[in-house]
Amino acid sequence: MTFKIRTIEEKDIMETYEVIRNAFWDVYTPGCDEHYMVQQIRKVPEYIPELELVALDKDKIVGHVIFVKTVILTDQGKELEVISLGPIGVLPGYQRLGIGGQLIKTAIKRAQAAKFRTILLYGDPEIYRRKGFVPAETYGIRTADNVYMPACQIYPLENITKEEFAGKYFEHPCYQIDEQAAQEFDRQFSPRISRTGLASQRRFNKLIQEIRPFKG
Repeated sequence: MTFKIRTIEEKDIMETYEVIRNAFWDVYTPGCDEHYMVQQIRKVPEYIPELELVALDKDKIVGHVIFVKTVILTDQGKELEVISLGPIGVLPGYQRLGIGGQLIKTAIKRAQAAKFRTILLYGDPEIYRRKGFVPAETYGIRTADNVYMPACQIYPLENITKEEFAGKYFEHPCYQIDEQAAQEFDRQFSPRISRTGLASQRRFNKLIQEIRPFKG
């Protein structure tokens, strides 16, 4: 099933917040703050507007993805520019129809045309390996805390080597959440009940437990 993919427009802003909020509600933790995160990304100079895409079913936005520039500080002491994917979300009623994959494929083509070298994200490896991502550890890439995290995934946009890219991946500061500000932002949306103990939350906690120290 194919959905229309296009660059975001000003009129889409509020609807994309709703899409991301509904897509992430209770997935990793009770409630969510990913819609607030999208707002934060849009404020920084490293935000990449041409890679913020929406998927449409007629005139209804059913999926959304956003990117921001950041860096890897390599073990050789160099800063390499990379781009971070996410949040990416699809409305619950439209999931498992390939929309996320369509958004990612379109973004990959645009990112390659713009000469970006690689995409990184934090997500469930079981989901993203089906979309061509591999563990960042494959290239010796750790988190800013110098640990290997299974959720950290990479999609090279050109031929890259471990020798060049091994190092620490620094998520952009816009991904850091001020919980009070996020709660205030969420008040403009319809109230929702939060749930705990869901399978997706248990999966998230399991991935956190699989973090391993780097022994360089």
